[in-house]
Order: sequence, then C-alpha cells, then structure tokens
Amino acid sequence: MEVDSEASSAPIEVPELEAEVSDESVAEWLHYATVAPPGPARTATLDRLATIASDGELRDVEFTDELYGRLFALVQASWDDDEWGDRKMAYIVLTEASKAPEFDGEAAGRMLPKSWIPGLFRRLVSASRLNASDELPFVKSTVHWVYKAVLPARPQVRREIGAFVSRFLRTSIGHHGIAAALGVLGCIIQGFRTPMTSVHEGVLTQLLVPLHLPMGKLTETQPVIAVYHEPLVLCVGLFVKADARHFATAVHGLVDAWPEGTDANSPKEVLLMHELEMLVDMLDDPAAARPVLGPLRGLLIRGITSEYAMFTQRTLQLWSNKKFVAMYFAVMHDSTSHILFPMLLKGGERHWNTTVNKMRVSLLKLIREQRPDDFRRLCNSDAKISAEVAAAGADTDDDMEGLSSAEAAVLAKLEAIHPKEKDVAGDPARDVMAETPTLKPSLRFHDLAFGRTLGTGSFSTVKFAKHIVRGVSAAQWSEYAVKIISRKLIRRLGYEASVCREIAVLRTLAHPGLARLVASFRWRDGAYMVLEYGARGDLHSQITELGSLSEESTRFAVGEMIAALHAVHEKGFVYGDLKPENILLTEDGHVKLTDFGAVRPVTDAAREYIKSQRNVMRELRDGDWARPSAAAARPE
Repeated sequence: MEVDSEASSAPIEVPELEAEVSDESVAEWLHYATVAPPGPARTATLDRLATIASDGELRDVEFTDELYGRLFALVQASWDDDEWGDRKMAYIVLTEASKAPEFDGEAAGRMLPKSWIPGLFRRLVSASRLNASDELPFVKSTVHWVYKAVLPARPQVRREIGAFVSRFLRTSIGHHGIAAALGVLGCIIQGFRTPMTSVHEGVLTQLLVPLHLPMGKLTETQPVIAVYHEPLVLCVGLFVKADARHFATAVHGLVDAWPEGTDANSPKEVLLMHELEMLVDMLDDPAAARPVLGPLRGLLIRGITSEYAMFTQRTLQLWSNKKFVAMYFAVMHDSTSHILFPMLLKGGERHWNTTVNKMRVSLLKLIREQRPDDFRRLCNSDAKISAEVAAAGADTDDDMEGLSSAEAAVLAKLEAIHPKEKDVAGDPARDVMAETPTLKPSLRFHDLAFGRTLGTGSFSTVKFAKHIVRGVSAAQWSEYAVKIISRKLIRRLGYEASVCREIAVLRTLAHPGLARLVASFRWRDGAYMVLEYGARGDLHSQITELGSLSEESTRFAVGEMIAALHAVHEKGFVYGDLKPENILLTEDGHVKLTDFGAVRPVTDAAREYIKSQRNVMRELRDGDWARPSAAAARPE
C-alpha cells in the first residue's frame, strides 16, 4: 500500500489513543503514525501500537488486505526517520503482528509494495555501514521474518541477495551488509531440497566461492573478508553437509582465493585455513577429499613452511581436530607424509616461534603413534638424517629399544626442538596459572619496562610491561598488564569509590582463572595496578582473527570461565561484565577473566569487606624508587 502524498500534505488530526482497540482505531493509528511528521504525538501513537501488538491485542481486529498494507507502509515510512526510537517501534509493530495466528503470509505478500524489499536491503546496508548496534538486529530479524512468513516475497528476497552480492563482487566496494545478507542466505540454503539442482549449485559457484576472492584490507590486521567470513563459511559448509561432492568445489575456491606475492603471509591465510578445518568438520565422507589431494597438500605445505607464525600455527592446529586427523590418515598420509616429514623436522632446526616448535614436535609424535612403521621408514629415508648417522659411524642395527639409528637420531632432534621447561620459580607461564598468584609486594615503578598500550578507558590506560630482573635475559622477564589510573581525574569525576572497590575485590580474589593483582602502588599522579597478562590477547580478537573455536576448545574455555565465575561468587560478588573482550587467553591457551570494574558485592560479608576498604586509594604505597622504605607499607 503506497502512502497518498496528497493526503499526507493536508493537516492531520491527532487520534484518540485511549480509544478501544478496534478495526477503525487501529487503522486510524497506523495511518497517523505513517504520515504524521516526527514529534511527541507520533511517538505516542507508535508506542500505543507497539504495546497492543506486543500484548496480542491486535488479534481483536480483522487482518485485512488494508491492515497488511498499512503495516508495511508504517515500516517503510520509518526508514526516513532520524529518530531511532520511532523506527524501533515500527519494527516491533510489524514483527509482533506477524506472530498472531490470524496473520496470513500469502495475503500479506499480495500487499507488499514492490519497493519494500529493496528499501529493506538499503536499510540493512546503512545500519551495517554505521555499525548501528541498536537497529541492525531489528533489520536482520525483519529480513529473516519476511522470507519465512511472507511466501510471495521469497523470490524477490533471493534476487535482492544475489544482486547485492554481485554488485560487491563487481565493484569490490560496499562490503557493509554482506554478513547479514549471508545470514539470510544460510537459512535459505538449509531449505534447499536434496539432491540439489543446478540452480542451487549456482549459488555456491557464482556467489559463495567468488566471495573469497577480495584481497582488500580494512586495517593492517583485518582483511575485508573477515567482515563476512563467519556466515560465508556456514553457507559453504551447508553445501558440503548436503553433498560431500561440494567439498572439492569449496577447496578449489580456497586455492583460487589464496593470497599470493605481496598479499601472502597475511591474516587472510589464517581465516582460509580456519575455513578448511570447518569444511572438514562438515564432511561426512573422508573419501570426498581424494579428488583434491593435490590442492590440499599444497595448502598444508604453504602453512608448514611459512615464516608467518600465526599461519603456521593455524595449519598445525588442524591435527588437533579429530575429523581432520581421521581424514588425513585415511586418504592423505600415504601420499603426503614423505613431503611433510622433512619440512616438519627441518633437520632439527628450531623455528623462531616456540609455539610452532611445540606443535611440530606434537605432529611428528602423532605420526609415530598412529603409523609407527611409516615413521621408521620416514626416518630411515631422510637423506640428511642418514648422512648424519653415517658420519657418526653409528651402528645401523636396532638398539635395545628396537629403534634404528636414524629413528633414534630423529627422536633426539625432536627433544632438542621442543622448548625446554624453565625452572619452576622463574617460569612466567607457570606463575600465571599457579593456584595462588605470585605477589610482588615491593615492586616499584622503576622495576617495570613499559611497552605498547593494550587499551584505554575513561580515566585509565592499560600498558604492557615486563618486570626487570638484573642478570636475567629480557626474554625471561615476567609479563604484566599494568592499569594506570589518574587519581586527580577519578576524584574530579567522582569515581574514586568505584576504583577502591575494584582494587579491594582484586586483592581478595586468587583463582587462576582470573587476571590477578600482583602489585599496586602510586607514582606521581597515577595509581598503578599490576595484573597478570594474557599473552594471546582476548577471546574476541582471537575469534576475529582465527574464526570460531572448535567444539572441544569451546567446552574447555567455557569450563574454565565457569570455574572462575564460581570463585568470584564464592567470595560474595557478582562479576557483571561477561563478554569475549573481557576473557584473556594465556600463552598456554588457558582462560582468565579480566576487568573487575563492574563487580558488585551481593552478600553482607562482601559488603562489609568493601566498606572496610573505602580508603584503599589513599593507602596505596609509594612506588618511587627513591623511597624504598615505603615498599612494604601494605601487603597486596
């Protein structure tokens, strides 16, 4: 139903909002909310409509063609509003009305204006471009709802998605909204009947596979594809799940999109390797990998030999996936192991990244465990190892443990490659997960070497720092995140009590699943909180860079999070700010909760404790090197 422009220019009488819900009153309210200019009266009318829609009172009116037309016109008119609150209520009216049993999708579809679906997609792009966190979920759910409930609109929605993606592929600009469109497309693909037709398969080959090609970057660490990669992987995975033959198409698509030349060694490679693992997870028949053994082998070689440690780690991580391991040993090992073995061993040379070294050793040990005879053959046939054994004049017979000289030499090299365990007292990785924190009660400002900024807030900055230990290599210095708070600013803004509460809470928490406080002091105008550091960043960044976690990793992370939250609750507090950005990952992959500014006491004992610590800011010890006598003024 199109709005009558002549009628909309005439004076509009404000409707009576206290009237009973009836066909006439609802029609009057919808008309007024659609054509009236923004203002309190229009907002009040929209609020009345949203209320009766949410309460189910719209069931008291007859669902006629006119009502459907007015509902669509209401939402379409709201797209021109600057006021988000009015647009939100318009969305609510439509979506809540559609939940009524009397709502007829077929009849509604007949009244859908031709310009409505394109307008909805323009709104989707606009909300995505502006990162409108309030409106975007409503627009997404409306697109989903239209496709599900208004059957006549489905062809137009499919055409709009196709045209939308095609424009992006043709121009390489305007990535905004692609992720949301792919979310809808995923629902559509789930409804495809099997066996799929050539039209269905065209969605994979003409839309989804080409979406891997863009090489642009939003930042140095974020390729354009990262914006929509997660729903893209889901869409491609649905094709692989429906028919294993699509796995080969998907792999060829990854190979064609792989960064080359100056684009190589990039975060995009990490994302694509993550996608390969997700596709293997969707694959029910490992034999479907046989037609693409060559391309798969090439991708594994790229990853293992790369100097980009993040990419190498992501490649080696494939062997932590049970389905990939099963597929590898079922169809790839025999034709691939003789190529990968020397690349993994590298004659015993160590990679510059210790995590890569650990993963190399783990994979070679996995091969020995799964295929001991093959492992021995690979050791004996390695030219460099054989030359070393011959030069050493070693006996070629098996030793007492049944190992050939070559196999014993390889195992010795694996021992040399694997990072050595440090002394327990001096191992920061162990300290950070110890049952009780390693406190530094005498730590001062000049004992710290500060590095990059990890984050900023309204009245604080968090910096990376290392604890200087004279006579010890800087590589072995313990790493910390130091929160620096401006004391003058928090007093002026009235946040001193909040900071006191945060310090007090941290001093009473000691669980290894929390980023614990190891020292606190004042220096000049700053209050310094020295906290345990998550070397692998936060969970949000990890997911953004590497893609979603495996099911096994998710269970592990959730388990550690629950244990950490339980420790907070046992002390009589609630955490209050659980989100991926506040979940840190240690070098060894453990989880730590951080940022305790939202923690609140909920038991009488906890409230009394916080009350007793209200002067903690003023009692902070002096962290100036010139006044060491103050260092032990207060225990941490």
